[in-house]
Amino acid sequence: MIKLHQIYSLLACICLLLILNSCSKYQARRTNALQNIEMLRENVLLVRLKSEDKKIAALQKRNQQAAIVRTKNELLKQNTAIINAFKDNFKFCDLYFFYANEAKFLRNEEHDKLTLYNSKLQPVADNSFITKGYLIAALDYIHEIQFVGENETVRKAVSSTFGYPSLVLMDKDFVQLDKPFPRRVINRGGDLLDPEEVAMLDLNLFQYYKRSIRIKERKDSRVSKRNKDRRDLKE
Repeated sequence: MIKLHQIYSLLACICLLLILNSCSKYQARRTNALQNIEMLRENVLLVRLKSEDKKIAALQKRNQQAAIVRTKNELLKQNTAIINAFKDNFKFCDLYFFYANEAKFLRNEEHDKLTLYNSKLQPVADNSFITKGYLIAALDYIHEIQFVGENETVRKAVSSTFGYPSLVLMDKDFVQLDKPFPRRVINRGGDLLDPEEVAMLDLNLFQYYKRSIRIKERKDSRVSKRNKDRRDLKE
């Protein structure tokens, strides 16, 4: 018969294992976040513009010309708002744009088929710089938990918990970044991006970058002190 103190001991062990596992996962997320913020600072942010190819194709099939014109005008209005909001308020790193219907070229690393645009919506002649690293920004849904499927060739989000509209940062596989990275700003402006949301994203990135520098400096200081202590012991 199991005694009460044995049950308590077992529960204590289980709790300890859960705490250690949680700490380990957080440390991994923080390490990844620090690597991403440094990478982004030195490279580029790619902003996804909207495209409605399927909707327009369906309207063309039904010969609804007026609806096609309205859809294209609305797309132009929304994408112009995105471009202007980032052009005027984002300073953290270099910035380029791409259309959603070419996202597959990013996913598949077919960069020769991808067209990037500058803030004047002019095509970029050479996009080879993105091989050094990038993150993706888009008006999308942020999820508290996102489940990722991965094999030898593909990594992608396969399911998620409830989400809410946000300006979201994602990695090169279009998987949202994990906390503590400043991965989102809640979107309150609907289809038209509010410039203040981009300004807030920019501020959050700068603040986290400064924090990453302090963390790195403290780590380097501890390593330096340990090395000095070891040298002192040898002497």
